[in-house]
Amino acid sequence: MPAEAWGILALLLFYLGVQISLGRTTQRELDEATMLPFVDDPEVARRVERDTGRSTSGCACPGACDGRCEHLGERLL
Repeated sequence: MPAEAWGILALLLFYLGVQISLGRTTQRELDEATMLPFVDDPEVARRVERDTGRSTSGCACPGACDGRCEHLGERLL
């Protein structure tokens, strides 16, 4: 089998793996995961929550999560 065929096969397997991996997640889970990097910096987290209307705590609550919502105890990982 030529080297180009192995490269194409590897690329195809990578593409299929990514599609299968991301295809099982819901849009809400993806939105929560995109906000998690801002949790470590409180000032930036407040700005992001204010500008986007999304919680940076990893919760599905709109805005800052106070822990008293229907998503209490849910974690992505």
